[in-house]
Amino acid sequence: MESDHKVSVIRRFSDRTHKEMETISGCQDDFSYNEAKNCFAIADGATQSFYSSIWSKLLVNYFCQNPEIDQNNWQEWLKPIQEEWLKEVRAESEKAEKGNYPARVELKNGLSFRYSATSTFIGLQFLENQAKVSIVGDSCLFIFQGDKLIKTYLLQKSADFNNRPGYFGSYPKNNNDYKPEFLDIPLKYEQPSDKLYFVLATDALAEYIFKYTEQQRDILTTLLRINSEQKFENFVKSARHDNTIKMKNDDVTLMILEVSDREIVSLPTKPRKENKEDSSIVLPSSDETEQLSKEDKSNPSNVEEKTQYNTSDETLGVPSGFAKIRSNLQTLLKPLQSLPIMRPNPTIEVSASISQPTKKRVIKPIDGIRNLLFVFIPLNIFLSATTLYLIVQTANKINSIKTEQSSNLNSFSQVTKYEPKYMNLEKGNKIYKDQTFQEIIIPALSDSFDEVLILEEGDNWIKFQIDLYANKAILNQCSTCASDEIEIKPDTNLRIFPSESEGDVFGRLSEPSKFKQLEFDSLPNWSKFTFVGYIKK
Repeated sequence: MESDHKVSVIRRFSDRTHKEMETISGCQDDFSYNEAKNCFAIADGATQSFYSSIWSKLLVNYFCQNPEIDQNNWQEWLKPIQEEWLKEVRAESEKAEKGNYPARVELKNGLSFRYSATSTFIGLQFLENQAKVSIVGDSCLFIFQGDKLIKTYLLQKSADFNNRPGYFGSYPKNNNDYKPEFLDIPLKYEQPSDKLYFVLATDALAEYIFKYTEQQRDILTTLLRINSEQKFENFVKSARHDNTIKMKNDDVTLMILEVSDREIVSLPTKPRKENKEDSSIVLPSSDETEQLSKEDKSNPSNVEEKTQYNTSDETLGVPSGFAKIRSNLQTLLKPLQSLPIMRPNPTIEVSASISQPTKKRVIKPIDGIRNLLFVFIPLNIFLSATTLYLIVQTANKINSIKTEQSSNLNSFSQVTKYEPKYMNLEKGNKIYKDQTFQEIIIPALSDSFDEVLILEEGDNWIKFQIDLYANKAILNQCSTCASDEIEIKPDTNLRIFPSESEGDVFGRLSEPSKFKQLEFDSLPNWSKFTFVGYIKK
């Protein structure tokens, strides 16, 4: 690896927005970046804390100029920002006092009682062969390789969010309860392949992303389409009113970074401090795996235990019901197999034969046991054969179902759930109704669109899908439509977001067409639908 090669980072998008029914002046979130130093940061000031908007802004700006923060110096690192925050709040108090503003009382009391500002924080710096992360609270870092989410920090799922996240405080006394995490994420060079995306999000958006990925739904494609302030506002507005996955009403900050010539090393992420509690991000190295394998081989009990497990019915895919039948049979026969074989007493037998030579021979205990076994052994064989037959039939049925599922892999549900494929659409492309290319639905795309879902592919055509929006004013009154269909008038615009912005137009419809309507009650004047079209290769 050449030490003089520097990582290439492209800031795809960064912006923030305020709560619904408020203005940007009341937004407590902030972000900053210094592309010369490859430094990027976001912060989410707590609404209930004291002048947190000033605090969050100072945090991100200071980091992007001074990213040298670690486990040993972080409290010292905060001191210049804490002093600056106090200076700016005092200036606000003086301004309010002179202008006789209503806020003057609140400011004066807050300063007197040393009310603190608090904020979550993510600071990210890319060096030659690693990404250094400083993070506290519930703002989250998501790392995507291609379209797959491969890492998250610090939270791992949507259920992890609560009302008491960690933070940086504007007074030193406030930084005793929560400590930041400092992580070094190794990166390595690679040939051109799937791109690497680092997505930084404050809590409302982070929770929304988790909920999408937990349902195995694609969120990255939607995020990568956001390339303007208006599109970001439209996305947040739509997400807040989505009935399927709803984003909570809070300030929102998003930053998307693209790293095209790197990938995450398959080794565990190395914390810049020992943290035994954070076991969720530690994976065994190859050396550790090899050592565990050697220990298993040297311990006969481990080998025997694993062998027994691997040869069990459930390991082989046998339904648990059949395993229980066999287990019950073995339990039933076990007492009989363990009974002792009773030998006849020679003295008693001889005596009996002499005193009563004509008496009929007495059946001894061993004969009774054998008679019982003559009954149970055939029964066991019969039941085992029956069980085996049912197992074979069940296995055949399962294979039949798997074969049927494989034959349906081209359906949308299968492609989306298991192996989705995506493509880019170029501006000006013609979109056709089917693979014969006889009817044009859209004469020319209004813009280029990244990563639309591929449904099917032929020798010279590709069938794709994308969710679009249409104003209800352009819908036809359709008597022949199914309950989940809508018909849209010709010569009208189909949009990628529910807005009237020219930048959101997907293309102009050339003829009246029917589409599958999706559930969307967020904006009453808009309909959401699934668009399916064909392009030439």
